[in-house]
Amino acid sequence: MAIDNAKHKFKKSLGQNFLRDEGFLESIVKSLGLSKSDTVIEVGAGEGILTRALNRHAGQVVSFEVDRSLEPKLQGLNVRFEDALYADIDVGEYKVVANVPYYITTPLLFKFIKDENCTEISVLVQREVADRIIARVGTKEYGALSVAVQAWGTVKKVRDVPRYMFTPQPNVDSSFIQIVRASRQVISPMLLKGLFSYRRKTVENGLMKLYGRSRDEVGVVLDNLGINRKLRPENLGVEEYLRLSEAILRAWMHKEE
Repeated sequence: MAIDNAKHKFKKSLGQNFLRDEGFLESIVKSLGLSKSDTVIEVGAGEGILTRALNRHAGQVVSFEVDRSLEPKLQGLNVRFEDALYADIDVGEYKVVANVPYYITTPLLFKFIKDENCTEISVLVQREVADRIIARVGTKEYGALSVAVQAWGTVKKVRDVPRYMFTPQPNVDSSFIQIVRASRQVISPMLLKGLFSYRRKTVENGLMKLYGRSRDEVGVVLDNLGINRKLRPENLGVEEYLRLSEAILRAWMHKEE
């Protein structure tokens, strides 16, 4: 079916910046190693260029788009005009490919990490966000997002995408990253966001403030795990956060989510 070539009026409120280089998008899709046995959830169909590339490699592609004015450009594609952040994803096991506004990157990642049917997330993000996601313990970029994503899967940067490749051109460069589920382990967002909001405090003091527990109660949990009470949040590795999250639930029977 012919693609509607009418000029699109970009909506700043939706954070619309489109990649229109078909060859570039095709090369990205090829690098993901999709097969005809894969179901792909695409978030942010845009003009459908990436969507059509995905259809050439995957068995089924279900795309989400919130901008109804793009409907003429998406004729013949399997598109749901609703917000993927709140939609019920009911396709069985799937992989995610997303080109979304930067401001919903974090909530979107947490949504799919929590879904047991999601096995892989490939997303275009602001380069600084990509650096945070792949950051290693002890670095200034290492934070709640780093721990949450790395606890769930193996992360790699597929490639950087310079700002000039987008229309309209944003003020930042981007990176395309791929996260492949490795463990299905999800660390409580409350624990991660809470501790890293107190990143200038020790883990001991942060836990006391976050959970309203005494120094002795917190100390017992940390000592049993062999975690130094005086470490700061950026000094704990992913495995330590996993053990800490489990220990808190056991010791204090606190339903966090």
